[in-house]
Amino acid sequence: MHEILPLSAAVGSAAFTISRTKVFEPIRSRVMRKSKWFGTLLSCPYCIGHWLALVATGLYRPYVTDLNPVLDFGVAWLTMVMLSSIAFGIIGRGMKESLP
Repeated sequence: MHEILPLSAAVGSAAFTISRTKVFEPIRSRVMRKSKWFGTLLSCPYCIGHWLALVATGLYRPYVTDLNPVLDFGVAWLTMVMLSSIAFGIIGRGMKESLP
């Protein structure tokens, strides 16, 4: 359980960085021109946070409960989504003055 907090912070930070910063603006624009769906996905920190949390859960397998492995995977994934949403919300408020 203790590894889910730093993973969630990393996912939230990555989701914010990919979806909101100037560094990734050219990539988001290019993807948006090719596919509106993927472009929207990259522009939404909550949306991309789901996918990043899914990958992080698959790679690091944080355990939240003692349920069977499939249920625990789902619980860990959605817990990471919730915690990463809180993380990118905090980051977003802190960065508000420096963003366009």
